[in-house]
Amino acid sequence: MAANQLESDTGSAEETHWIPLSDLMTGLMVMFLLIAVTYMIRVEADADRVKEVAIAYSEIKDALYDDLNLEFKGDLQNWKAQLIKDDLSIRFTEPEVLFAEGSSDLKPNFERSCATSFRGMFASSLPQSIGRPSARFASKATHHPIGPA
Repeated sequence: MAANQLESDTGSAEETHWIPLSDLMTGLMVMFLLIAVTYMIRVEADADRVKEVAIAYSEIKDALYDDLNLEFKGDLQNWKAQLIKDDLSIRFTEPEVLFAEGSSDLKPNFERSCATSFRGMFASSLPQSIGRPSARFASKATHHPIGPA
């Protein structure tokens, strides 16, 4: 009987040792759970901010496209050009409207048309030479032979 009592005393001592350890593990689990929930809330808030920025960008881009389309509506047809909505660029479809064949000079008619169209939009940032006959779209390359003359 004494042996049975000794074994039961040893068993209860081991069980009381595990109770504080299980409480400690439960506490750690609750702490990690709170950290995970806090992190998830922060990530969700960041995702909402990114979504708001993307929506604002899309709305501004659409409004800018509408404004550009309204501003250049008549000119695009004369220039034989199209306004691309994806990147808000103007694509000229027929270079004959812009340049004389074999020349890098803008045609005077197109040059005047661009000067009047863009001057109203960007009056403060355009150089004064736009619209004058000396304005050039690209400079002509000069020929320099290589080697002895």
